[in-house]
Amino acid sequence: MDRKEIVKQVVDLQGAACSIMMAGVVTFWKQTEKALDLFLGHVEGLPGEGKAVMKEWAGSNTKVCMGLKSALDQGFNRLGNYFEPGKKS
Repeated sequence: MDRKEIVKQVVDLQGAACSIMMAGVVTFWKQTEKALDLFLGHVEGLPGEGKAVMKEWAGSNTKVCMGLKSALDQGFNRLGNYFEPGKKS
């Protein structure tokens, strides 16, 4: 087995593990956003501006996590393409 093939397999394994982990983080934030919406719907003492800020915070965290997941996926794809067996570097 060529060194590039071994490195490619390691990069693919790490990329898959990272993708699964980030999918879990994104799912966590989506569920957090839903739970916060449910909670804020029942809170009467919090002004509308406070509720809006909390919803915005939860939504921005979800977007940041999805952006990070996308950047990691792109990085692992580029790295995997670099170590593609048969390519000269």
